Amino acid sequence: MMKKYHLPYKNTYVKEPLVTENEYRVAKPETIVPKSFEEARQILPNPIWGGHDKELEMYWKAWEIAIGNIRAPQAGSGFVSSYLDTAYNGNIFMWDSSFILMFARYGTRFFPFQNTLNNFYAKQHPDGFICREIKADGADCFERYDPVSTGPNLMPWCEMVYFHQFGDTERLHKIFPVLCAYYKWLKLNHTWRNGTYWSSGWGTGMDNMPRVPSEYSPIYSHGHMIWLDTNLQQLFTANLLLEMGFYLERWQEIEEFEDEAKMLGKYIHDNLWDEKTSFLYDQYADGTLCTTKGIGAYWALFTDVLDSVQLDRMVKELDNPATFNRKHRIPSLSADNPKYKENGRYWQGGVWPGTNYMVMQGLVQKGYGKLAREICLNHYARCLRSIRRLELFGNIMLRKVLSRDLWQGIILWVGQDFLLLLN
Repeated sequence: MMKKYHLPYKNTYVKEPLVTENEYRVAKPETIVPKSFEEARQILPNPIWGGHDKELEMYWKAWEIAIGNIRAPQAGSGFVSSYLDTAYNGNIFMWDSSFILMFARYGTRFFPFQNTLNNFYAKQHPDGFICREIKADGADCFERYDPVSTGPNLMPWCEMVYFHQFGDTERLHKIFPVLCAYYKWLKLNHTWRNGTYWSSGWGTGMDNMPRVPSEYSPIYSHGHMIWLDTNLQQLFTANLLLEMGFYLERWQEIEEFEDEAKMLGKYIHDNLWDEKTSFLYDQYADGTLCTTKGIGAYWALFTDVLDSVQLDRMVKELDNPATFNRKHRIPSLSADNPKYKENGRYWQGGVWPGTNYMVMQGLVQKGYGKLAREICLNHYARCLRSIRRLELFGNIMLRKVLSRDLWQGIILWVGQDFLLLLN
């Protein structure tokens, strides 16, 4: 049965045939009540690390909070699976869920955390669109043509990491048409006439990073700009979907993704690299490059857009004390930017477990394992220090800095830090 969309305007959907294969849109809700945390401790991976009791306590705290944030689908929401909430505002987020599930997959024997993404798939629109933030009652937070409505497209990465660990081909068969339809929606609706992609602050997940020209909103506007991280992600994702297609013998259906990946790779290499500063940047409408060095440039580690010399030079920037080699590595924004804040101010210098995980995984894949380990140990130690401070000054810090829900959300992300250390 086709899901109904009660919209306050006329229906303008151009239907994507792949969406008709999306089984999640017509699935019946399945509620799984999790066991207690005490029972979970007997099932979850149990690290042995002599002399590091506090670190292990942080690891188990991440699981305790995760289990406490498992939610059942609300009646009438259209959600189909019990899920891991982001622990922020009651909504599910495409960006946050994709990163959190990288850690949560290690708890699959206890609870099917990966099914969290099923709820995004269940809410796919007839044209392939999936909203990036969805309320617990199933309502999209944004109209689909709003510049902030969707992204980043990380679900294929999350799914392929899961597949490589568990070999769940049945799940791969189900998600393939969903993810391909979403990719095609982005290609149709979020590209400029030369085929490159645009996004927005919210659309990239890096809300307030100073990137667009001053006359545009850094959060809500596309700024008539070519967004570096979005193009790198689409290149990365195109290759992941082609890999899925090979496993499922359906790659012929998306052959054009290979052509797009080549086009994006060439454009990024030829137009978004600055030889003088040895870095990749966004591009403004007049063809000039933005000067903001952001952590999103390191999505390049999952592609081959740079030759080995260029990549060495850009990776070297991670060791530069004036930009990314700060007391707590890796700041989201380089420290030489006028908008950089030592205390983070969200994406104006804040350090985030998800993007750190991305960079460190990319470094390992490209042969920079030693640097990845150095950054990992630094990041983990700083997170541990922050949690110790919270224990000492908890109520004061929570009142002055964060809501308790937001702090829990951050701790949930910090579970990824232990994953980084293990890797």
